[in-house]
Amino acid sequence: MIDKEKTLLIFATELEAEPFIKNMGMVLQEADLPETHSSPGLDLIITGIGKANAAMSTALALYRKNYGRIINLGAAGALKEDMDMGDIFTVKKIVEPGRPSLKDGGLRISFPEKFEPLPAKTLATRDRMVVSKDERLALGKIADIVDMEGAAILQACRKFGKSCSMIKFISDRLSDNENDLIRKGITELRSEFYKKVNEYMNLP
Repeated sequence: MIDKEKTLLIFATELEAEPFIKNMGMVLQEADLPETHSSPGLDLIITGIGKANAAMSTALALYRKNYGRIINLGAAGALKEDMDMGDIFTVKKIVEPGRPSLKDGGLRISFPEKFEPLPAKTLATRDRMVVSKDERLALGKIADIVDMEGAAILQACRKFGKSCSMIKFISDRLSDNENDLIRKGITELRSEFYKKVNEYMNLP
């Protein structure tokens, strides 16, 4: 039976999830894969960075519980010049540049459930971090934002017959080509992201 009152929030890192855990009074339930925090009506997992971690952690969480709503949240890098730090988007389409479709060899494309109040963008999910401006501009021909987990999270949800929405905030721009700048952007913007998401979703 689906627990329609139970929501699962999925983050890649504790750095992104920290304001949600703190402000919602969540309690650590499981320290191992996937790290799980809970409060009434809500579970939050931290998958770890990358597709493999994201897929395994999401699958384990869905194997253990049958959630009524699933949302992937966190940071994404900008692939367009006109995006500002802290901009928040839902994801309408995901492309995987490094994983061609078996049917025709073209881009593998999937479609999460849009979170309607937000503007929608196309997400590219890569197996490695995209930091150089030239690489971002090239990737920007097929997508608007980039992460390392989204496609894998959605694929795991689909294996369990579940839909998944995604809400991302811009943590780094085209010119932010150093890991330290990306981490700095997440740290400075994560609290405001929590506030905005809570306004949109009325979290428990």
